[in-house]
Amino acid sequence: MPAILRIVPRKTYATFSEFIAATPPYSIGIDGIVAESTQYEQKGPYLNLNHHDSCDRLATRSACGQALCYMRAGLNEQFRLNGQYHAIVHANHPDEDVCTAWFVLKHPELTCQTIHPLLNRLIAVEDTMDTMAGAYPFHKDLPLLEEFAWIFEPYTRARQLGIIHQPAISEHTMIGIVTDVENRIMRHITGKGERIALDTRYTLLDKVGPVAIIEETGQHARIGLFGDGHKAYLSIQELSNGNLKVSVGRMSPFIGFNVIQFLSLCNREERPSGGNIWGGGNNVGGSPRDGGTKLKLVTLKGALVHCIRPIKA
Repeated sequence: MPAILRIVPRKTYATFSEFIAATPPYSIGIDGIVAESTQYEQKGPYLNLNHHDSCDRLATRSACGQALCYMRAGLNEQFRLNGQYHAIVHANHPDEDVCTAWFVLKHPELTCQTIHPLLNRLIAVEDTMDTMAGAYPFHKDLPLLEEFAWIFEPYTRARQLGIIHQPAISEHTMIGIVTDVENRIMRHITGKGERIALDTRYTLLDKVGPVAIIEETGQHARIGLFGDGHKAYLSIQELSNGNLKVSVGRMSPFIGFNVIQFLSLCNREERPSGGNIWGGGNNVGGSPRDGGTKLKLVTLKGALVHCIRPIKA
């Protein structure tokens, strides 16, 4: 098989060197499984496509955007085994960016073509949305968003139901989600896609400066959140183990919320072990992938207070 997908739930390699030592040649890490910036090693070959760590999020393409550029710049000519394109793609979760990056890396016969309007549009919009943590100001009534809602429904539904965050979730389950999305992408770019209405419901629990503290009720809550004028968020979801799954984000560096400082304060308070830490970039981050956080909401609010800076009038 030219391309193989491997998902180890919540696994993170601290460095690109560690990833190279632990995985076979022709391996490609995507979307944060390697906690370093995008890098390529010809001997192997090996590649890491990341926009979470050691980068300016707003100035860096998402994993799928990077994958498309790399593929069209000759990736499929370097990743060859016995004359045939071959890649082993590694991820640690099945979100929209991972699903789209996998599609790009699996189908060079499609993605190496520059003339493919529906595929180009899909990746351009997903790249923009993911780069800005879903905060790009598309109008929530835009028909395009209903098409995307249908494409990524297998993932957003699993996330809403808490399946993604189950401690015992298997690689098989995560690959199943990615495969379902991959099939929908194929239907979409061949003109056979569908549309579903957006569910943008969320519960506003509190607000600290520009940061809205929310519970996401609908599958597309963040579109609703930013559509209502909020520009930063702290989203919480209670896990089956009693911990919280926390995501934080802001539209851009121009919003008065220091995400990196917040993540650092949470790590200092929680003192997590190994690589299972609060992590992310300058615009987006979250609690440890494996098991969430033991920190309570009152502690998170206290950390937020220290990370808010006034906006110039």
